[in-house]
Amino acid sequence: MENNDNESETPHVIIDNGSSYMRCGLNGEEGPRVVIRSRVGYLKNYTSFKSDDRAFYIGENTKSREGLLNFNYPINHGIIENWDEMEKIWSYLFVNGLMVCPDSHNFFLIDSNNSQKIEKKWQKFSSKL
Repeated sequence: MENNDNESETPHVIIDNGSSYMRCGLNGEEGPRVVIRSRVGYLKNYTSFKSDDRAFYIGENTKSREGLLNFNYPINHGIIENWDEMEKIWSYLFVNGLMVCPDSHNFFLIDSNNSQKIEKKWQKFSSKL
């Protein structure tokens, strides 16, 4: 009998939130598809009237701009300390890294230190998408 359930055919996204690096991929693949530094870079000399209008860079976009950026690290010793910046990194992973629609996939977040907080924040984050 053929299974028409799309959920069983859609791979799960696996995200390993590390203090230094984040790894992300799809189950069934040999290894992570995306490995990026766990940081958000902001231009050193950027001025704006709106605080939420700051230009920021994540992943590959930071390599050529290292001297121009100040870096914030949302994870410290395995604990997520800045949830807004964590959401920016997750968005980057979905859109630029994996190129998947978050609504079409189930996710596994590997992070034992923040499990209860992550569940609440993840629900808030996924509802924005």
